[in-house]
Amino acid sequence: MIKVYFPQVYEDFGFSVSDGLYERGIFVNRIRRGGPADLSGLLRPLDRILQIGDARTTDFDCCLAVPLIAAAGDQIELLVARTNRYSLGFEIY
Repeated sequence: MIKVYFPQVYEDFGFSVSDGLYERGIFVNRIRRGGPADLSGLLRPLDRILQIGDARTTDFDCCLAVPLIAAAGDQIELLVARTNRYSLGFEIY
């Protein structure tokens, strides 16, 4: 589980999401340089978001996920899967 916090000087968590191209789900698209997600060093582009808080997001698209991210307050808990470039599978974080 990854937790990302943002202080009051930020308006968001500093990452954007996109729908999967070849499979259902949501993925980290970009990390904004200097934003909370970048400063935490925990999220990476192409991480698949499996859960936001208590909500499983494996079958979500961006239209369902973005409101959950926006409603998270000043911290967000994410369960993500990361592709391992040395294998064909995902690692869960």
